[in-house]
Amino acid sequence: MTSDSNIGSKSISDICTLSTNIDIVPISVSKEAFEEWTKARVAKDDQGMKNLIFLGKVFFVSSGTQAKIIDREYLIRKVRILNGDKEGIAGWVSANYVK
Repeated sequence: MTSDSNIGSKSISDICTLSTNIDIVPISVSKEAFEEWTKARVAKDDQGMKNLIFLGKVFFVSSGTQAKIIDREYLIRKVRILNGDKEGIAGWVSANYVK
């Protein structure tokens, strides 16, 4: 099992790159929205994921987007987007996506 110290090892205030194996990175506007997104994704609930996007609870940035870590919890990180059309917006992302 992978420990939290091995995933997203960057610390608060570090600059990072958000990256996935696809071209986009999902970012949730709150921890609650992150939990909803994760549950919908695991359940393969496409309509539930679309609803979260439509309600503005989840947005996307391009893989390779720069961000600053502003908070961290077990397996998730709060980041502020530093470039692109979502610059300045903060949200929660899986620690796996923080490089």
